Amino acid sequence: MSHLRVLGDPASDAIRVEGVDRGPSNITLPRDAAFVPSPSFPTFTPSPNPSIMENPWSTLVDDPCDDPWADEENSQQKGSPEGKSVILPLPEFFTDDPLATALSLAAQEHFPALGVLLERHSTNLFPHRFKILESIPEHASPSDYRQFLPAYDPSRESEQRWSSSLEQAGIESLPSRERIPGAVETPLSSSALLQWYRDQIDRIISRTGMVDTALVLTQHGASSGLSGLDEIGEDLSLLSRLVYDTPRPPTEDDDHTLSGWSKMSPPEVIRSYLSHSTPATIVKNIQRLVIPYLFVLESRAERSGNPDPSLRNRLLYEYIVNAPLEITAPIFEASKPILPTVERLIKDDEDLARIALALLYGSDSRDEWATMSRIFECMPAWDPGYVADASEKDEADTTIVSLGAFVAPSTTQPRATASDLLLFFQPLHASSLSRALDVLDVHLESGEIFLRWNVPARLRWFLQSVNDGNEQRSWAKRMARRAGGSSDEPDSPEEYEWLLEDMIKLSNTGESGLRSAFGLIPKDEVISIFLSGLLNSGSECVCSPDNRMELSPGHLPQSSKSLKPFSMHRTVKSR
Repeated sequence: MSHLRVLGDPASDAIRVEGVDRGPSNITLPRDAAFVPSPSFPTFTPSPNPSIMENPWSTLVDDPCDDPWADEENSQQKGSPEGKSVILPLPEFFTDDPLATALSLAAQEHFPALGVLLERHSTNLFPHRFKILESIPEHASPSDYRQFLPAYDPSRESEQRWSSSLEQAGIESLPSRERIPGAVETPLSSSALLQWYRDQIDRIISRTGMVDTALVLTQHGASSGLSGLDEIGEDLSLLSRLVYDTPRPPTEDDDHTLSGWSKMSPPEVIRSYLSHSTPATIVKNIQRLVIPYLFVLESRAERSGNPDPSLRNRLLYEYIVNAPLEITAPIFEASKPILPTVERLIKDDEDLARIALALLYGSDSRDEWATMSRIFECMPAWDPGYVADASEKDEADTTIVSLGAFVAPSTTQPRATASDLLLFFQPLHASSLSRALDVLDVHLESGEIFLRWNVPARLRWFLQSVNDGNEQRSWAKRMARRAGGSSDEPDSPEEYEWLLEDMIKLSNTGESGLRSAFGLIPKDEVISIFLSGLLNSGSECVCSPDNRMELSPGHLPQSSKSLKPFSMHRTVKSR
């Protein structure tokens, strides 16, 4: 048997410690002496009364007041309030193999008892330390068994070997009879130890989803100086925000692991953080989830010797230009130029204009004009007293023409994405951006008119058709014929007059020299297109003898002769 036996001699005041199957040892202790093991384990002091001796294994009993030498039946009473269950019956402790006992105690989370066993059999159980740790349930807090976790020894650059105060005193235990495959006889190297911690972290997260428990395990390993665990700890802290702080529907259950997190690109992480955000929560979620993550990425880039000052803005802007319009509107409202710089999500005015232009002209939406107008109202208005010279105006106009060609579909690029447009706007400065915002103002008004008459178009259509008269005529005919549907056709002459006013307005040129959607179509031709569509509609409203419309050029509605281009007002930033 691989255990020690304590014998009392009635004829003398001494206690003999005998190793079973190996004969008596030479260790003799006076009865009034105290046996003091290592500080991490309980102290055993024999009673001065020879007829009463305390049980040295009393730490194995839940209640120290219980008598461990009582009958097994009494000691295992479960229904009686006077009786407590014994962790490990003494006969089993004497007969079972130490390794089997250690695995059982680990599985039952009896860590004080396991500590006593490992203290007395450290040499024989050290090769099986990882099997013992694997027997501990994954949900158990590593703080409860931190003394058993492998520690790093910087002086040897490898795992620290267990030490036992009993072995240092010359007391040896018999080898274990049971051997389990996978025993690791020698301490692990630093790289192998780091991999063990990685595997254990993934095991805890994949089986329980308890990222906080895995983080405690990482902190213990990092406290011993093991290189590489600090970055893993950062990843787990960020992953814990995704698991515990990210809003998600109650029915959704995402399975996250450390290895899966490591494979995610930064844009994927940002989308995961914000995937369930609403217009009411998006700004707060960016501030408490995304911004800290971006700071960590910047810090890592600096530590690696490759600083990237633009990384944070680049990743944030990339998310915004690809997000739904209703989600981005609160972001722009939280970035208005009138707000203090420290409170703005997008702090640079020129970046604010570039992102808005890329987002809106890259959008496929045909009916979110109110949301687009909300975004436009957040745009900066540069110094009103500044007047661009002729060269700057020419450069701005050339930029708009180039933009129209850029968004036009081709065989090599069927569609320019918002990310592509952001790259296009990146070199532009304040004068060109201001001109582009003026163009956007005109296009938003035209888009609202198209939607009103049920012929909606994407915002980039206005760029694509800016120099295409045939495309403008085609859309004017659709508008006149109400090609979008007949369910809501005008039902009075006044509504037809309103339609004509809007078509004429779309053919006007504003004070800034910017043409509207039908800017290449003469006014007379617009009226002709309107009349053609009116006659082809066969509307009862038009055919009724009671409804008459004066449509000659000299009798057009007075409002159409004094039309003024509509202009929304951008936010003027005080300087």
